[in-house]
Amino acid sequence: MTSVARIGPSIRSSTRIPDAAGNRLRLHVDSNQPTRKRRFEMTTFQQLKNLCISEDWEEIEFARDVAGAHVSALIDLYGDLESWPQKIAVIQLIQDQSGAKNIKSVMLDVLRAPDVDDWFQDTVELSKAVALGFIDEKFDTFMAFYNDRALLRDAVQQVLTVNGLTQEAAVSGELKKPSGSKATSLLGAIIKNDLAAIREFLKAGVDPNQYVVEGNTKGCTFLMIAIIQEHYDAAWLLLGGGASPTACRLESHQNALDFAAALGHRKLCQYLMDHGATMDCLDNWGGSIVSIAARSGNMEILEDAIQRGAGVDVPYHDGRTAIWFAAEAGKTEAVLRLLDAGVPLNIHVSGSTPLHLACKNNHARMVSALIKRGADVNLVSTCDRRQTPLMMAAEGGYVSIVGHLLKAGADPSLPDKFGRPAVELANGKRADEIRAAFAEFHQNRGKD
Repeated sequence: MTSVARIGPSIRSSTRIPDAAGNRLRLHVDSNQPTRKRRFEMTTFQQLKNLCISEDWEEIEFARDVAGAHVSALIDLYGDLESWPQKIAVIQLIQDQSGAKNIKSVMLDVLRAPDVDDWFQDTVELSKAVALGFIDEKFDTFMAFYNDRALLRDAVQQVLTVNGLTQEAAVSGELKKPSGSKATSLLGAIIKNDLAAIREFLKAGVDPNQYVVEGNTKGCTFLMIAIIQEHYDAAWLLLGGGASPTACRLESHQNALDFAAALGHRKLCQYLMDHGATMDCLDNWGGSIVSIAARSGNMEILEDAIQRGAGVDVPYHDGRTAIWFAAEAGKTEAVLRLLDAGVPLNIHVSGSTPLHLACKNNHARMVSALIKRGADVNLVSTCDRRQTPLMMAAEGGYVSIVGHLLKAGADPSLPDKFGRPAVELANGKRADEIRAAFAEFHQNRGKD
């Protein structure tokens, strides 16, 4: 089997995926089959409890729609369970609820869940990303955590430390280390990171410019495989042995530079750029090297690429550019660097300006920085709903950003496509606080 990089779903159940705002989108369900939602219309607490105990992740996704009626009982159940997967099943059920007594305490407790070394780690991490949003408004940035797990881990540790808690020890599972047997092919040597064997194969004249022919890395060059595996010494050996720094993945525009940038290996990126790797070719997964570096917030690689002449506004197939990815991910420094490199401040990219994206995703620091740069706080998005940044912040439930926008001159009377002002869009865990902020604003303006 030549699949050398585990690429699986980001959550256990594939029935829902996060959109750009971190909302869960339910995928298509066969209309000829009875929907799970209908099956759960009469759900009892005992049925929900059974789902948690059995860890039936697919059914849990659909049961979330009716779990609100039992949220208090589910919170009590969380305390009675001893298995972390079962506890996380409870979190999955109640994650759309707000205002319930003691919900914050269970969201804090789930941050102690240990790491695991299998598919369930994604579920653990994304449950913690949801939980952080209940604990503090500044952590209500699901999409930023979804894209940057290091940022998520730092936030979890910060909250645990402040509350005098510690994460439980990691759970060891099946080891995934190489068997240690001698590699019988160059690809096998690369996967095993057997540097001596790689040297022997190259010395014997084995071509390093081969492609993987099957599996989820089909079409990748052997150099790409070394980078994907983070076997960088092997990558350097392949380059020294004649591996092409410019080759693209078959049936794709990805090249080795894309993978090196995504994994943050600056020296390898510098070498590849200096030896002809295309910086502006668009891969099938999110853009050029500038987009990749901007989305991850890797300022060194971003700067290296800009200094070498990489395009700062090369569009992805749907129109998104580097500044869209950086703004959506909350990478303030990357956004500001792209503005300095010539990207317009109030540009609409895929319907939204950087300020829209910052407000939609609760990136308060970025909102402040963009306003200082002169961002138009009343500019309407060109998306279907025609919203202002204030509307997006109100709908997200981001009190501090709403306040900041109002102070900066945002007009609360502007309507969206459906004639609704921002206050009518107040939503989320802090909807009442949002409405209070608007009321206070109007009261103070009346005094003026």
